[in-house]
Amino acid sequence: MSYRSTNYIRYSENWRAHTYQVLGALKDATSNMQDSETGQRGYLLTGDKKYLEPFFKGKESIGISLNLLTELTLDNEYQQQRLRVLQPLIWGGKREVSGASGNNRCTRKNRFQ
Repeated sequence: MSYRSTNYIRYSENWRAHTYQVLGALKDATSNMQDSETGQRGYLLTGDKKYLEPFFKGKESIGISLNLLTELTLDNEYQQQRLRVLQPLIWGGKREVSGASGNNRCTRKNRFQ
């Protein structure tokens, strides 16, 4: 094998690994959103504050996952734009419940509630 071929294989392997990192972070963010929404739904249906634990845990984990996605996609402006569009959609509904959890009331202002 030539030097150029070896370098190309290494280059391709690095990008493949990077792609799997991005996909893993995206899968984690999706899973965290589902966990958070499950806790939110449980709280809204029962009024039992124990369901807020997965909501807040998921909310924290979503932030970590989104920060990782932002870091991993710094090399791709198109993906950065998509993340900028996605983040307000995620956080918009999360704020409503977190503000309402203290008084044990939630209203249905958007799809996250």
